[in-house]
Amino acid sequence: MNKINDRGNIKWTAMMLPEHVEMLNELNKQQEYKDKPIVDDQQVELIAFKLMEATDENKKAWIKYFKNHDFHEVVGYVEPIFSFDNYFNCVDDEEVVRIHYDWLVDVEIV
Repeated sequence: MNKINDRGNIKWTAMMLPEHVEMLNELNKQQEYKDKPIVDDQQVELIAFKLMEATDENKKAWIKYFKNHDFHEVVGYVEPIFSFDNYFNCVDDEEVVRIHYDWLVDVEIV
């Protein structure tokens, strides 16, 4: 039985410049990035309706959003939306999460 003990980049990093090692690490990190799903117009309307319902009736909402190449979830109260900067705040146990409308993937009333 032939066992290959390959250490990958470890054996070569001693001969590489620090900039090259940094670029390899960044490339490995970028390969783990996730793609943002496409949200169609009907889903956008449904998400907006659920956000309005959560705001008007002061109900908790489960919000799934896509930021920095990864999915995030938060459960909390949606603050009234008065701004024109396309952001809203979700208050989650003393923590305020600022979410952009373009990041939204799904919203459910809890």
